[in-house]
Amino acid sequence: MLKTSFLRFASVFSLCCLLPVALVSAHDNDAKSIANTGVAGSGGSGPFESSGVNLLAHMELDVIGGGGSVLGSDCWGWTDTASDRKFALMCLTNALSFIEVTDPSNPIYLGKLDTAEAGQNQAWRDVKVYDDHAFIVADGGGNDQGIQVFDLSQLLTVDPATAPVSFTATSNYTGFTSCHNIVVNEDTGLGYAVGARDSNGSRLYGGGLVILDFTDPNNVTEIGSFGADGYTHDAQAVTYIGPDSAYVGQELVFACNEDTLTIVEISDAGNGTVNTSLISRRPYADSSYSHQGWLSADHRFFYMNDELDEYSHARGPDRVFGTEDDGDPIPTKTHIWNVEDLDNPTYEGFYNGVEKTIDHNLYVKGNFMYQANYSSGMRVLRLDSADPTSISEVGFFDTYMANNNVSFAGAWSVYPYFEFADQEVILISDRQGGLFVVEKLPEPTVTSVELNVDGVQRATIETVSISFDGDVILDPGAISVVQRSTATAPTFDPVAVTVNTQLVDNQTIATIQFDSHVRNSANALVDGNYQFTLNGALISRDGVSMSEDFVYGDKEADGFFSFFGDADGSRTVDISDLLDLRQCYGTFSGDPNYHFYMDFNASGSVNILDLLPFRQRYLQTIPFTFGSVRSMSGTVRSLAKPASKVQTAGALQRR
Repeated sequence: MLKTSFLRFASVFSLCCLLPVALVSAHDNDAKSIANTGVAGSGGSGPFESSGVNLLAHMELDVIGGGGSVLGSDCWGWTDTASDRKFALMCLTNALSFIEVTDPSNPIYLGKLDTAEAGQNQAWRDVKVYDDHAFIVADGGGNDQGIQVFDLSQLLTVDPATAPVSFTATSNYTGFTSCHNIVVNEDTGLGYAVGARDSNGSRLYGGGLVILDFTDPNNVTEIGSFGADGYTHDAQAVTYIGPDSAYVGQELVFACNEDTLTIVEISDAGNGTVNTSLISRRPYADSSYSHQGWLSADHRFFYMNDELDEYSHARGPDRVFGTEDDGDPIPTKTHIWNVEDLDNPTYEGFYNGVEKTIDHNLYVKGNFMYQANYSSGMRVLRLDSADPTSISEVGFFDTYMANNNVSFAGAWSVYPYFEFADQEVILISDRQGGLFVVEKLPEPTVTSVELNVDGVQRATIETVSISFDGDVILDPGAISVVQRSTATAPTFDPVAVTVNTQLVDNQTIATIQFDSHVRNSANALVDGNYQFTLNGALISRDGVSMSEDFVYGDKEADGFFSFFGDADGSRTVDISDLLDLRQCYGTFSGDPNYHFYMDFNASGSVNILDLLPFRQRYLQTIPFTFGSVRSMSGTVRSLAKPASKVQTAGALQRR
C-alpha cells in the first residue's frame, strides 16, 4: 500500500503551510528550509565545547565559497588510493566545495562546483562517491539538478597557489530533475535516488527508489525501481553479511520511509536490469519522521533517527515554538532495530541522548556511532560489541555555540570513514558554521603487563605492573583482582589490593600490590591462579575512557599464577627449579646469586625455612582450571581455602 503521508502527518503539514512555499515543494514533511534558520555564520564562532574530541581545523562558509544566504548541508569524503591524499566534499546550498584534508590540521580550499540549476539555492544538497567520482543531487522546487557527476581526480592537479578553482561537472544525468538524496553501494556500483521528481514536479515511483547503474560514472542508467512503499527519505544499500543466511551476499536496501523501516531486496533480472522485492516493512510507536539510519558493522542492528519526534514534542499542540502551550522538549532518540531476522525485524526501543535537540544524520564505524544533532553538534556514541542495544555517549563536539535549542540550525552531517595511520579524523558539516575537521581522541590502551620485574618466573609474585599509553587517570576501583577458586565451579575470591600510578616516558604505569592472600612480609601472593580486571569506564585519558574492560588471567596463556618453587613458570616444580634453588641456597639479599623468588618467607636469605616449602611442592603441578595442586601420581591437594567466595555473572573475556 502506498503511503498517504499528508494524512498521516497532518499536524506537520499544517506547520509546513506556515513556512515558505519552497519548503512545501521540497519533499514530504521535512520541516527545515533555508528560511527557518539563522543566516550563515550565526552560532558558528568558537570557542567550541567538546569532550573526547579535538578541533583540528575549522573553515567558515565564506572561506569555502558560501556565506550570506548560502548555508551548508551534507558532506562526504574521498581518498585517492594511489596517493592516499584525502579530500572533504562539503555541500553548500548552491554548490559543492572541495577541501584537501591530507594534513587534517591544515586543510586547503581547492574550489567549488556550482549547482546545475542556474543559481538555485536549495536547502537540500547531498553527495556520495563511487569509483573516484562524486554524484551530487539537490531537492527543491524549480530545480534542474538531476545528478551532477564529477571526476574527483581533477582535484589532484590543482595547484594550491592558484586555488580556488571554478570546476565544471564531468557529466550530468537528466533522468529526473531533483531528488532528496543519493545512496550508493560502493561494493557493487549501484546507486539509489530517493524522493525523485520528474520535470512536471511529480514523484517518480511515489518517491521510492530509482535504481541506477554507476559502474560507468559518465553514463549513468536507470536499471530498476521500487515504489511499493511510497516515499523514501534516506537509505543504506549494502551487500549483506549478517546472520540471516537466506540473504547473505544479496544486495539489500534499508530504507527510512517516513514512519517505517522498510527492507528491500535487489536481484539481477538480466539484460542490465534488476528486480526488487519487499522483504519487510515495520512501523514503530510514536513515529514522527523516520529520517535516516545505518547498520551495525555486523549487520545485526539498524540504528535510526526520527527527525521530527523531538521537534513535535518541543512545540506542543499548536506546533509553534515560543508560545504558551509549548510542549516539553525530549532528549534525542536513537531508535534501535534488531534485523537478525530480516523477514521479521523487531523494534528494540531507543537510546535517549544527552541533549534535548534534533538528531539528523548518523553513521556507524566499528563500535562507534557518530551523530550530527543540529544545535548540539556531533555526538560520539559507543556501541557495546556484546550488546549493540547498549549505547553510551563517550564524546561530543558542539559546532553551534549559539544555543542547544530544538531547531534546524547547526550540524547537518558527519563523515567518519577516513583512514589515517594514527588519527581518527571526522568531518562535520554545519549549516551556519561551515566545515569542521576534528579528531576523536583515542581511548587508553594497555601496552604491557609484567609480573614482578622480569615478567618470567611465577615462584613469587609481589607486584603486577600494567603500562598504558599516555597520561591515564585511574579512578578508585578501576582495578580488581580475584583468586580463581579451588572449588569445582568457577567461583572467584576477591583479593584486596593497593594501586599506585606514575608517569614514565609518557606511559602511565599502574603497580598492583596485594593486601590479602599473601604469605610473607613482602606481600607475595599465596599459591593459586589469579585474574585482574580493568574497569574500562573508570580508566580515561583526556576525558576518553576505555571502550571495554580488559581482563588478564582468564586465559591459561596469560600465566597469572603464583606457585612457590616454580622458578621457570612451567606450572610444575621439577629438577630445573631444584637447580635454581641450589644456586641461591645459603645466599643473602645483595648477593648476586640471591633470588628473591626462592625466599619463601622474605627473610632476606634462602635457607632451610625456604627449602621445606619447596620440598612440599616438589614434583607437584598447579593446573589452570581451578588452582588446586596436582602431584605427578595424580593426587589432588587443595590450596588454602578462600575466606569467602563471590559468584560472577560469567567468565570475563579480554576484548
